[in-house]
Formats: sequence, structure tokens, C-alpha cells
Amino acid sequence: MPITFEITRSQRLLRQYYELRHTYFKRDLGIEDFDGFEDEGDRNGKILIAHRAGEVIAGARISTSEGMLRQVREFDLAPDRCCMWERLVISPEERNLEVGRDFTSAMIDVSLNLGYRHAMVLSTLRISRLYRLCHAGLGIEFEIKRAAPECVSPAFAELDHYISLAHIHQRDPVRPVMGRANTGAWPAMVATA
Repeated sequence: MPITFEITRSQRLLRQYYELRHTYFKRDLGIEDFDGFEDEGDRNGKILIAHRAGEVIAGARISTSEGMLRQVREFDLAPDRCCMWERLVISPEERNLEVGRDFTSAMIDVSLNLGYRHAMVLSTLRISRLYRLCHAGLGIEFEIKRAAPECVSPAFAELDHYISLAHIHQRDPVRPVMGRANTGAWPAMVATA
């Protein structure tokens, strides 16, 4: 069954995404008191979900870089042209390179359509490396810039954090998504702060 990628306001789909996020952030990241349900960032951002016939299998939040202006300036970016990708979660049954690359491709397309040229990610080093792998398959540069302990919110204080930058403006609209075959398992930890 094909996967549909969409920005949604559907309460039914959002509830499924929040439940998935709540469950797997707690399990995969070991944050027992994590509350993955709707928050202010969700209400102010765009929620991209992937679903099969209405069953959510992945999701992420695309938001402005407003809370990261110091880092935007550090990387010499225009604040209104740089977004944040946050709260990515993929259902364990769907964790493979095909779904990872397709979801990454959808985040890039949506972000470009919203007028962004770059996307920043704040995540663990392991997740940053997974993002880099998916971007490499799409021919887009993804830089793991540096450790970023100053950016960690209290809920994620026990995790290492790195700030990374995707150069989504490099997107070649005619380049096909690579990795159509399930070429390997997506590691267990795919929840990102």
C-alpha cells in the first residue's frame, strides 16, 4: 500500500502522530517523563505526517528557526530562509532506508515550498548520522556542525545534542529518490528531540 505524505491539521491524524511520538520518544530515548502530546511548538509549526490508508507511520514538525537565532547567525543564514526539523518519529515497523529517504525527501519538498533554503536539526549524534545518510542518498549536503549543549531543553538534558544543517536548496527536482529497495534496517533510535 502506498505511503501518503502531507501537512495535516486533521485531528485524527495528529492524535496518531502525537501518540507515536509519545510512545517512542519514551521508549527509544529512555525519557520516562516525556510528554509527546501536542505542545506550543506543534501549534505554531507545520506537522508533516506519512500514513498508509489513514494509519500514521511517521511524522515530524517543521518550524521557524526563531528559537535558534544565535546559531542561524553563526552559520551565516537568513533567519526567514532557515527552518527547524523537530520531533521526527518513525514507527518501528517502518524503519528502513526507503521510508527514511522518502520521508526526508518529503520534508525537503515541504520546506522548499514554504520558502526555506536550509533546515537545522538538533539531535543526538546517532540521529544526525542517519539524517546525513538519507540526505546523501538524495544528493543533498547535510553537515553535522558541532555539539550544542546550550540548545538542550530540560526534557532532553540526559542526551548528547548536535546541531546539523541541511542545504535543501541543493535539491535537484529531477533526481529520483534513491534506495527504493529495503537496503537495510533503520536503527532502533529514530526519535529526535
